[in-house]
Amino acid sequence: MSVARARAVCRHWAHSRRVLGYGALCLLLALPIGSPLGMARSASLPVLRWADEGVADLVTLDPASAGDENARLALRFVFEGLVRQAPNLTVTAAAAYRWTVSTDGRTYTFWLRPDLRFGDGTPVTSADVVYSLDRALSPAFSSTANLYVLGTIEGAAARSAGRSKTLSGVRALSPDVVRITLTAPAGSFLARLGLPEVAIVPKQRILRLGSRWTEHAVGTGPFIVQSWQHGHALLLQPNPYYYGPRPRLSLSVVFVPEPTAAFKLFQNGALDVMGSIAFPADQVFRIEGDPQFHRTPVLATTYLQLNERHKPLDDPRVRAALAHALNKPPLVSAVFGGLAQATDGILPPGLPGYDPHLLGARYNPALARALLAQAGYPGGRGFPALVFSADEGTQNLRLASAVVQQWHDVLGITVGIKQAEHNAYNQRLTKLAFQIAPVAWTADWPDPQNFLTQLLHSGSHNNNGGWSNAEFDRLVDRADQLVGDTSQRLSLYRRAEAIALQAAAVIPIANPQAGILIRSTVVGLQVAGGGVAVPDWSRVRVGAS
Repeated sequence: MSVARARAVCRHWAHSRRVLGYGALCLLLALPIGSPLGMARSASLPVLRWADEGVADLVTLDPASAGDENARLALRFVFEGLVRQAPNLTVTAAAAYRWTVSTDGRTYTFWLRPDLRFGDGTPVTSADVVYSLDRALSPAFSSTANLYVLGTIEGAAARSAGRSKTLSGVRALSPDVVRITLTAPAGSFLARLGLPEVAIVPKQRILRLGSRWTEHAVGTGPFIVQSWQHGHALLLQPNPYYYGPRPRLSLSVVFVPEPTAAFKLFQNGALDVMGSIAFPADQVFRIEGDPQFHRTPVLATTYLQLNERHKPLDDPRVRAALAHALNKPPLVSAVFGGLAQATDGILPPGLPGYDPHLLGARYNPALARALLAQAGYPGGRGFPALVFSADEGTQNLRLASAVVQQWHDVLGITVGIKQAEHNAYNQRLTKLAFQIAPVAWTADWPDPQNFLTQLLHSGSHNNNGGWSNAEFDRLVDRADQLVGDTSQRLSLYRRAEAIALQAAAVIPIANPQAGILIRSTVVGLQVAGGGVAVPDWSRVRVGAS
């Protein structure tokens, strides 16, 4: 995924740069009964008030153009695909109640649930599934990440580029059976099908209403959009045709531009859930110990990317020296506050395949100095001038300063810092015009392929550092295409990760944690996988404040 998408996780650690002033906060706290926050008192059903931090409004409610976590939070309430992600990160049935995979791993056949309907009562057929996937990959949405997610489907690239008018790899075999054919086996394909971008959308409703269809969007998920009050909130009502346990409450998704403001709204009783997108890191120590406060590992890793096209970063001894010179726990505590943990591994905790015993270079000043001397720079003498590129923002500058200072103290080398505006920073990484730079990578789907193959395979466009290892490539290639043997897949990925860590292909720094507040009067919600999970909407209750 692009660096801009990958870095979204940073918002769990620090304030958003979108500022909500004191006057705006007072306005939110004083909203009248007819306002989004006041709807809890006026609706016939109890209302669960859920913060969507970091935006004043959603960019979209169209799954095919989902481009950020704020939209994805809302989309998951309204839309589902053939399958969905369970709280334990496994793939479970959604619109499809069963499926089969061919022996060569390339053909998936899905059977839709009997009497499956959209939220307006319209029957869902295989034609809607074909339309949804074809639409997501059509040229109209070529600027999105849909090809990145669905590119393994046969004909996806041709459809996205406009060279084909249909998506050849998706076919309706009957009104309730869909077949999807891939160009090659992909062990992560089912996990990708659980993403909001792959949700089933109502073909006839879209053709009839055009772009206006999202104002009162319906899907096959547990809620429908009653009203989208732009700049305020989404009011969602239970989907009366939902195939699963149906909600017994309404849901108000409240847009709060600044996480600190959302925190204050929760403290004042105006929200029931906050922190799904961002939690103000400077409030963690204030709220620590409150039973309403929950931590959960985010499937993300922040690491230092070393551009091996620049000497002496092509020398594994230099990379290892830089890695062994970092004392990460105090660094992470000082830079990220209370919502991150230091790490020496690439895969984050909670991700399938994560091995807490598989570690890269740990803090060892003596070894770091010895390795640098072996590389020809004893005491740092003769070490060339390097630049640490930093994204805009105080936190990013703190990270750069802390890392550079430790390298100077342990190795005797001086590394400069060059901070850039966010878009310029991303372009610098994309164009490989950097030497050392931090990257925060968030799982797009919960599979090691999304970290190891995407970030370090020789042929990946996200391998900005240029590291290459034939054995690593061979292992992840095998794991990527292995279907049906999860244990063997994860074993291959672990072996590949060990190779990358041994070579200091990157320097892992931290794994973020999400901080989430859930009011004690709310029951039926779980904190897992970096967010809030709902195993059974019919069991979610909102008690008296």
